[in-house]
Amino acid sequence: MKHLLSAKGKLIASALSLFGLAGCDAPVCEYGCPYAEFHIHGTVTDEHSHPLGGIAVRAGYDADTTADNGHYDIHTSGTGRFDAPTELLLTDAAPDRNPSYPDTTVALSWEGIEPEGASGRWDEGTFTLQKDVQMKR
Repeated sequence: MKHLLSAKGKLIASALSLFGLAGCDAPVCEYGCPYAEFHIHGTVTDEHSHPLGGIAVRAGYDADTTADNGHYDIHTSGTGRFDAPTELLLTDAAPDRNPSYPDTTVALSWEGIEPEGASGRWDEGTFTLQKDVQMKR
């Protein structure tokens, strides 16, 4: 009888586990769940204000590479990852094209920037920041 109860207990535990996992399809948004997005764009130039193409620009988890005109455009995800990037990391991704530039880190400040399309809420809408960067050798 003891062996039967043990098997019955395992069966019940397994069934409860399956029910619990079946309910985990997608995250459920609780009050204040952020859906804000962050948009950072700008131009990367050299010390003579000439645009630099082929520069990898990273902001948190998201990145872009500058076009020939030096422009980059980064949009962070608004699907539950609420990370306001605090810095840009620039890396020369085309050293054969550009004279060698050292990696550059630039601080970002979101202070005073209001989100667009948020109706006054902190956790919705799109925060947009233009950040032009001049790289130096």
